[in-house]
Amino acid sequence: MLQIEDPASIPHADVIDATGEIANMIAGNFKSQLANWNLKTNLTIPSILTGHEMEMEETRYSYNHSYTFTNSDANETFSIKILLRKST
Repeated sequence: MLQIEDPASIPHADVIDATGEIANMIAGNFKSQLANWNLKTNLTIPSILTGHEMEMEETRYSYNHSYTFTNSDANETFSIKILLRKST
């Protein structure tokens, strides 16, 4: 996709930065869709977690959903988790 011969040569900080930008685009689109339904929203900045077998605890949230994407060629996964709660 990016025409990079060796993806492992991309600095980790650049991967994190690009992931944050993608998360911002997804969240912005999601917020726009909610606004179309006249729902008021507040968004936090995205949290980027890296590592293996990581989990987030969602005890304060009334809704959560995960989307996982897998690159079978590189044996890697990319997950997006949406956590929602009512404003107080």
